[in-house]
Parts: sequence; C-alpha cells; structure tokens
Amino acid sequence: MKNDTKKDTSNSNTHESEGSGLDSHFRYRVIAVALIVFITAIILMGIYYVMFHPDKLSSVISSLSEIFRPVLFGFVIAYLMTPVLNWMEQKHVKPFIEKHGLKSGSRGNSMLIT
Repeated sequence: MKNDTKKDTSNSNTHESEGSGLDSHFRYRVIAVALIVFITAIILMGIYYVMFHPDKLSSVISSLSEIFRPVLFGFVIAYLMTPVLNWMEQKHVKPFIEKHGLKSGSRGNSMLIT
C-alpha cells in the first residue's frame, strides 16, 4: 500500500507541471487580448481624428509624402537598375575576377560600375 501512495503523489506532481503549462497558455491569451484591445483603441482614435480634424490630416499626409518621396524614388531607381547590375556582374565583372584569380568582390564592383 505504501507503494500506491508514492504513485499517487508522483501523479499529483505531473498534474502540477501540467498546470504550469496552462498558466503560460493563459498568459499568452491575456497578451493577445491586450494587444487586440490596444490595436482597436488606436484604430478608434484614428477614426475620431479623421472625423473631427480633417484639415490637420491633410497637412500630416502632405508632410509624410515629402519625407518618404526620396525613399520611394530610391526604391524605383534600384528596381530599374537591378537588370543592369546583374548583366554587368555576369558578363564583365565575374569573368574578370575569375580570370585574375581574385577571391570575391563581383557584386560590389558591379554596383560601383553601375
């Protein structure tokens, strides 16, 4: 009978470790709910701002467009220059580097030339 009580206590220990797993699951659910509430509050504040301050919104949008315009132009130029870079690397720079036994640098040299 003493052996049976030891088995029972060991089973109760496994239940306690399972309980800690439930605590972490509960913690993740609380964090998820808090995040949803936070995002909802931000969306509601944005709707309020759009409805009651439309004149300020247009000035914010125009200032943001001024800030991000150079970044957008940079992305467009990089997108358009990528085929030239690839061609330069494959046809000219990589064979030159292989011919002279250099280790690397084809991509960087291709960018510099392009």
